[in-house]
Amino acid sequence: LGADASVASLQAKVASRPRWHAVHLACHGLVNMERPRLSSLALSLFAVSAYADDYSRGMDAYFAGRFKTAVKLLKPAAEAGNALAQYQLGVMYDAGQGVHQNSLAALAWYRAAAESDPRAQVAMADRLMEGRGIAHDPPAAISWYRKAAAQANLTALLGLAIAYRDGQGVPQDIVLAHVFASIRVRQWGKLDLAERDKISKELAAQMTAEQRTESEALQLQGMAALTDLPLS
Repeated sequence: LGADASVASLQAKVASRPRWHAVHLACHGLVNMERPRLSSLALSLFAVSAYADDYSRGMDAYFAGRFKTAVKLLKPAAEAGNALAQYQLGVMYDAGQGVHQNSLAALAWYRAAAESDPRAQVAMADRLMEGRGIAHDPPAAISWYRKAAAQANLTALLGLAIAYRDGQGVPQDIVLAHVFASIRVRQWGKLDLAERDKISKELAAQMTAEQRTESEALQLQGMAALTDLPLS
């Protein structure tokens, strides 16, 4: 069989395998399972619309380097539940931009934003994986990475790749590590970025031909689950 036929043949088999369940969970399952309840969604939309101008002016100030002004504009929106503003305040407290650097305050804002913002979900995952400002908890980090990956967050896909490569919070699995690293590279391609993922190449060099074929099949199915999602 040619390479395409081999992949097509394996695609018909992988749906019953544990590895496909892991890919499905990250790339598709949570998209359906984690929809916010209507009441939460309505409140979030209200907060975004009511404070959209504050958020917009706050970000203008941030990119202009006027960090203290940015904090003043972003804080009312964040306190009202605007996840975009909450995440940005997390970034600023993390870096000490316009405020005294405060990892605990950054964590609190990331945690609030993580209800809906995939960037904040990745920030939570990174801290849980490293034990930075919060108890070291790799399985909890994996949960956050999966939620963000389900929203096509490319950094979350890298986090999952590293976790499976190193066996942090999940059983070590070189095939799944390669799948997530490679899906990330493919998604970057949609953004016309010349991204060459060192991790993906290093993993491929360690894999057998059969493992690479299975990874290709899983990537195609994972990509299909992410097709209709905007990149974040």
